[in-house]
Amino acid sequence: MANLETYLNNYGDMPFYRKPFNDIDAAILSNISYMDLEGIVPEDKKTISLYDAISKFIYFCDYKEFLNRGFIQKDIYRLAKLLLSKKRYTNIKMQLYARKVDEVEQFCAMSFRLPNNQLIVCFEGTDHHLCGWEEDVRMAYEYPVPSQIDAISYLQKVVGFFDRNVIVLGHSKGGNLALVASMHVPTFIRKKIKVIYSFDGPGLRKKEFESNAFKKIENKLRHIVPNYSVFGLLLRHNDSFEVIRSSRKDLFAHSIFTWQVEDNHFVPSKLSRLSKNLDESIIIWLEQHDDKTREKLSNALFQLLRKSGITNFMETRKLKNIITILKNSKKIDGETKKLLIHFLKFNISYCFTNRKDK
Repeated sequence: MANLETYLNNYGDMPFYRKPFNDIDAAILSNISYMDLEGIVPEDKKTISLYDAISKFIYFCDYKEFLNRGFIQKDIYRLAKLLLSKKRYTNIKMQLYARKVDEVEQFCAMSFRLPNNQLIVCFEGTDHHLCGWEEDVRMAYEYPVPSQIDAISYLQKVVGFFDRNVIVLGHSKGGNLALVASMHVPTFIRKKIKVIYSFDGPGLRKKEFESNAFKKIENKLRHIVPNYSVFGLLLRHNDSFEVIRSSRKDLFAHSIFTWQVEDNHFVPSKLSRLSKNLDESIIIWLEQHDDKTREKLSNALFQLLRKSGITNFMETRKLKNIITILKNSKKIDGETKKLLIHFLKFNISYCFTNRKDK
């Protein structure tokens, strides 16, 4: 089945003036944010070509260590090597790299300049850091979270006086950061934004979803999700999101590398019944529990992981760590344990009770 690599092989040598920047190009750039480009891409307005940046990334990359940074790192690395051979992207300029990882935040952003000098602002999604996953969950009861604050500041900083038709984008949490940043920048910057791409990124809490800030940018938002989406349907979102076909029917449908391509566009599809049910069940559960209850559940979950020695989300795949987590789960207080079990049972029951597709 045709995918991003098919598109690159077919159009990778075609310049942007012959085939204009499109959804698939945006998706490809969103994945570059998952590469470790710290110390390679300048933090100021000096530039480096995408070709040179990726060449240095591959040269300095510790491949085994890089694979521990997420579930799709093999695909990211293969994409990097493929982009080096494609003339369409080699002259794109990169600049204004920003990265911050501490106990409460995982944030990364960078900017691209197309050959016509059009500005594209890209935010990274969640990587392997446990603090990043915890921050994702905090979005259900806290606004803004630290990475959203930094995203607003970053977008305000990088858009220049002469910039026009700015594109803001990101995959997963990066899509949410693109959305939130665009909502809260000053009016003169917001007017410069042409389109906001959220590739399977989570939405907003009810309060922010119904705010004037969201309404002002709603018509610029391109929320694109796979037919078996989970992450992109979390929290609230408008009904105009675009569904495309993935080759996977599980959590890995979140990976853009599984999204199906026809010519120079993604293949349209319909949202699976399973994804619809999960979307509905989580909204219902959230409506039934206030922010304090959501926070209590989140704190209990991540305290359990930390007490089990988990600092990297990839460590949860190891059997010995799973056993340690299960042992430590017995120490959770009864009320919180009951809340956690109710959350899991409610959502699983809702999804499968209402499921129609096989």
